[in-house]
Amino acid sequence: MVKTKVLVIGASGLLGSKLYEHFSTLQDYQVIGTGLKYHDRGLRYYDITSKDFSLFKETKPDVVIHSAGVTNVDYCEKNQEEAGKVNFEGTENVIEACKLNNSKLVYFSTDFVFDGKKGDYKEEDAPNPLSYYARTKLKSEQIVKNSGLDYLILRVAVLYSAKQNGKFVDWCITQLRTKHYIDLVADHIRTPTLVDDIAQALDFLLKNKKSGIYHVAGSERLSAYSMGLRIAEVFNLEKEYIKPILSNKFKQPAQRPRDSSLNTQKLRSDGIKMSGFVEGLEKIKTQLR
Repeated sequence: MVKTKVLVIGASGLLGSKLYEHFSTLQDYQVIGTGLKYHDRGLRYYDITSKDFSLFKETKPDVVIHSAGVTNVDYCEKNQEEAGKVNFEGTENVIEACKLNNSKLVYFSTDFVFDGKKGDYKEEDAPNPLSYYARTKLKSEQIVKNSGLDYLILRVAVLYSAKQNGKFVDWCITQLRTKHYIDLVADHIRTPTLVDDIAQALDFLLKNKKSGIYHVAGSERLSAYSMGLRIAEVFNLEKEYIKPILSNKFKQPAQRPRDSSLNTQKLRSDGIKMSGFVEGLEKIKTQLR
């Protein structure tokens, strides 16, 4: 059997590590992963800001999954030169590398490309990014679409998994277990997404030769405050330590959309079911104890 050769860029991150792990377990794929800091853990070193494409020439991937980048929204707002170099110029370099082998490119984008004025965004809705981070992602989407490559652009939001690395779910659990009060924004809405679901959805999209933009997000529209309450319920923690706060009382360098929730009807029409938040938490509960 001829296996599809997949190169996962950013395989040391929260999303990339799950994609690398998931595709490595499937018989249809031969998987190579890259990282900046963890190339001694079975990953190959690759820096997307470099124009050294020797790894692509050597491995000749059929599919390149681009999950690398600077994702901290406030950090990007304060360090725009670095964010642009990594998120946008880095994507330009990946596109150039993909053209060497005419590889299919899978690019991960964000719900933050929308301004949040209406919510429940479909793939065809017009983006209007508010932050510098979101502008780098939308600009990258545009060059991917104009690259001439076969591509998938997957917009995702509020990722969580059993390997949290200090992300929102893990942080909430830690704070509540140690009986610390936490203020969570109650008037911004998003669609939290289990990374395991993203990996399974991408496998389906690749095997069925899908292209274009897909919203790959959880099935529930929730505020951070609502997410916190559900985390407390699932992990049997005390809700009284969770306090709602309005976004105008919580000052951050980067502006956030009020409701950037993603509509996943296009994905559902292909038979792909994404987990609700409680359902997703239950799937990883034993690993987070």
